Amino acid sequence: LDNDGGNVEMELPSVELVFHGGVVNQSRIQDSLQVGQLCQMPRFFWLPCRPTQNRKRYNYSNLQTFRKLSLIHCQVNPQDGSLETLMDLLRHAQGLETLELVATTTTGHDIMSQMNQLLSAFAQGAENTKLQRLVLALDGNGSRELGGYVQSILNSNPHLVEINISSCGLFANHILTRIGQGLSHHPSIQTIVLSSCGIDNTELQRLTSILGSLPGLHDLDLSGNSLTSASLPVLAEILQTCPQLQRLDCSAQIDLFREYHWENELQPLAQAISASTTLQYLCLHTSCLDDAGAMAILDAVAQCPTLVHLDLDFNPLTLVTMRHLTKVLPLLTSLRQLELDGLDIDDVTAAFWCPTEKDQFCAAVQRNAHLQCLSLDNRLFPDTSRTLLSRIMDRNVELEKVHQFIQKSKDPLEIPEAVWPRLMEDLGHPSAVFAIVQNKACDWTISRQCRIRPLLLSQSS
Repeated sequence: LDNDGGNVEMELPSVELVFHGGVVNQSRIQDSLQVGQLCQMPRFFWLPCRPTQNRKRYNYSNLQTFRKLSLIHCQVNPQDGSLETLMDLLRHAQGLETLELVATTTTGHDIMSQMNQLLSAFAQGAENTKLQRLVLALDGNGSRELGGYVQSILNSNPHLVEINISSCGLFANHILTRIGQGLSHHPSIQTIVLSSCGIDNTELQRLTSILGSLPGLHDLDLSGNSLTSASLPVLAEILQTCPQLQRLDCSAQIDLFREYHWENELQPLAQAISASTTLQYLCLHTSCLDDAGAMAILDAVAQCPTLVHLDLDFNPLTLVTMRHLTKVLPLLTSLRQLELDGLDIDDVTAAFWCPTEKDQFCAAVQRNAHLQCLSLDNRLFPDTSRTLLSRIMDRNVELEKVHQFIQKSKDPLEIPEAVWPRLMEDLGHPSAVFAIVQNKACDWTISRQCRIRPLLLSQSS
């Protein structure tokens, strides 16, 4: 900030234009590009780039700093030249990093036509862009032309790291084909979201070879598609051929685990999960997973050293899964978050979950010093049990802090004074403390400085 005679001039590195809802008109655009200061307008947030005094029009020579354009659930006024202005911005936006176009059914065909024109304009001038994120939420309004524009953008943007396409509509197969052809040019892409795009078993098999050629792929979202149990071995192949895959979302597919065959379909997936050394997040909620499938998945997770988040919500699971979970919970040492809500259990069924089984489940959770978030059906646990489980989760969070402190501390394994009261209050068994010291046998004593020091156990002690 340079103060010259009371006038403050600001120089900021980038422009981000985000329109959320309403109608985007010429006045709304020009107001954002004229004012030389930080500004916040209703449903519109932006940062100006290198403003000059009394700027009246946007200087295209400064478009290297134009980083982001988002049109979310809004419609561009076709009467006052607003669409042409945005198209000009996209044609000259050689520094654009994020392009988000989110349609809505309330605008119908008009918004699809506008999206096609905007993508066409960007594709025409996209050869020198630095695009990193492309997000298109079509809400069922996809078109054949859109697939060609997306492929052109993919072909000419080597820096792309995320592509997010959802709700392609009737032209899903054509759009996915063009996307697949464009993805072959992006070995460094990290995130692919193809949600509610009508992907079936055949389409997934076609995509598998392309996904296997993307060594940097970290996040794959296939939620809301039309996969069946025949896709389970294909998902196992994806886990095996994508060496860096960390997140896999296959939720909201009501036929994914319906009438599966153990040996040919579920077993390969379970083996791929247990063999993975990179998978951290697995989402299978609302996928018709039954008790046998859930037990196989839990057993596989117990052998996976990296999985930290498992989501099995809203599947037709019963007390059989809960009893098996009681057995394997102490073995889930890598898991930090487990979601198991929305089970196929009513009040009558919950009555068969006897107090002894509740106590055994709580004891199993208490022996797990790593789990920090547990989502369960409230009908299975009274208030007292929920309070105990909550305290155990809090204890594990504190233990994780201690573990991180131990790893970073230069002092030989000193624990801060503030952490000790919570540990003393919530620890149910000393083994929970021993677990965080990486299998080193230790005894904890309180020094005069109220710090905890581990003392290596000798044979005599």
